[in-house]
Amino acid sequence: MGTAFHGLWPTVRLGIITIIFGWSPGADCASGVTDVRFWYGPDKTRLVLELTSAVTYRVFSLEDPERIVIDIDEGQLDQGIGLTKKAGGAVARIRSGRPEPRIL
Repeated sequence: MGTAFHGLWPTVRLGIITIIFGWSPGADCASGVTDVRFWYGPDKTRLVLELTSAVTYRVFSLEDPERIVIDIDEGQLDQGIGLTKKAGGAVARIRSGRPEPRIL
């Protein structure tokens, strides 16, 4: 991505730390993602995932294109969540997938 994203990268990482607040890395039961929302301002972006229970997760970044990935073990995405409408600020797009059968 362009230099504008590179300038926001430390802020985006800080925002990801906000996501982790409230999650327990030791949990191993299935959890539903019931809502995804975010707020963005001139100097930070905050992403919040509403969960039905604590989860085991991994957060990492990938390149080409630059993106932040949150893997949730035993995660389920509720049917009513419209991820395509949830973008703005440093967030260009939010999507979900299953890189492995038991990971959201």
